Amino acid sequence: MAGRLPFVLTGDFNAGPDAAPIRFLTGRLTLEGQRGNLVDAWALVHPDEPGFTWEPRERIDYIFVSPSVRVHEAALAATEPNAQGGYPSDHCGLVAEVRMPTESDCATLKSSSGSTEKTAQARLLNA
Repeated sequence: MAGRLPFVLTGDFNAGPDAAPIRFLTGRLTLEGQRGNLVDAWALVHPDEPGFTWEPRERIDYIFVSPSVRVHEAALAATEPNAQGGYPSDHCGLVAEVRMPTESDCATLKSSSGSTEKTAQARLLNA
């Protein structure tokens, strides 16, 4: 990640948390010697909650952040019908409050040698 700008990647990935594409993006699967290092905002903030965004009770929508981006909160949105009984989408919304890193945050991540990027992200979350 050295020299790369921090970023947020969002979308409907049509894959559950244990599917190969999601495991690859989050560094839990290596393919041809490569693996991602993105942080799943929902899983970071709510590690024991499923965060279903689509029926039948699946999570296929994600907010991924690069390791230096702080995730302060993640929540489901549009989980209840509006006054007319409709929903804005066939998926629940997913929102996150994030903070792009400062120079001192980047220094903290660089000094976390020996720890995983996810551990460094969790440390930043608690800062």
